[in-house]
Amino acid sequence: MSYRNYKTWEQAFKEVADMRSKHEYEMAMTNQLFPREDGTQWVNWIGLSKECRDEVYYYCYEHNTNTISIG
Repeated sequence: MSYRNYKTWEQAFKEVADMRSKHEYEMAMTNQLFPREDGTQWVNWIGLSKECRDEVYYYCYEHNTNTISIG
């Protein structure tokens, strides 16, 4: 991703904000679907299997009854 492709800094910052919101949404869904036994929250997918990540994507973007709202 190169910010030289943007006409303004505003566009670049908007993309960063959008990506952060997407990450927060995916982590919220991850924590809902796969709570850790020790009670800590997932902040990234390190240690989460590909099958679990695929399930998170399914519920975030393909399943029609998303129940988590961010914001």
